[in-house]
Amino acid sequence: MSNRDLSRGYNGLAADLLHANMIAPARELEYFERRIRANGGKALEPACGTGRHLIPLLERGLDSVGADASADALRLARKAARERGLEPEFYHQTMQSCCVPYTFGTIYIPNGSFPLIWDREEALQTLALFRGHLAPGGQLIMETFVPDPGGIRGPD
Repeated sequence: MSNRDLSRGYNGLAADLLHANMIAPARELEYFERRIRANGGKALEPACGTGRHLIPLLERGLDSVGADASADALRLARKAARERGLEPEFYHQTMQSCCVPYTFGTIYIPNGSFPLIWDREEALQTLALFRGHLAPGGQLIMETFVPDPGGIRGPD
């Protein structure tokens, strides 16, 4: 496994650090809440990590489920949710293997997580999986960035 291989997500100390920085910016939460409410139905966060966005959105009354490749991150998300009296559904899976028993009004991916899929074909296949999980008129929302081709390289 290369140092860039995140196929099993952020585990161990990395999951603990994600959990320690659990507070999502209010503007982000407000944006996702508006979009999810406008789209209606259930929402999916397919790289939910420790629940930084998912848990506050659930506290706002939204119907959202989470998935993540990291067993450690999901353990911390479950714990944080229970502490707030919430019992969300979580799925232990990668974005690339997205398989949940619902269709969604919104699939949202905050934190620039989607570009963690380095391979173009794998990214396109993942987008096709997401499309298959969207209800008619549903929306995929993701934060991303355009890397400087001179500064970021793919896997060796």
